[in-house]
Amino acid sequence: MDQASALYLDDECKGVMGNRDLYEYLAKVCDDCANVYRSHELGQKCRQECFFNKDFVQCALSIERRAEMENLNRAMSIIRAGRK
Repeated sequence: MDQASALYLDDECKGVMGNRDLYEYLAKVCDDCANVYRSHELGQKCRQECFFNKDFVQCALSIERRAEMENLNRAMSIIRAGRK
């Protein structure tokens, strides 16, 4: 297995394998936020629970993604499919 595939398998999101583009769309919010605040820990918190957490929302708002919230929520619900 290559490293890229392992990255997706290690994540908490059950629906990510068929939706890598959506995962990367959401992960970019966390990456951008971590870069703005220079906090690797914030980037990790942002990804917890398959992006379904207050840190993700705060990151999206703080990096001016308010207009994308509907699309971000839709992407999140797709890749969270299959979670218990």
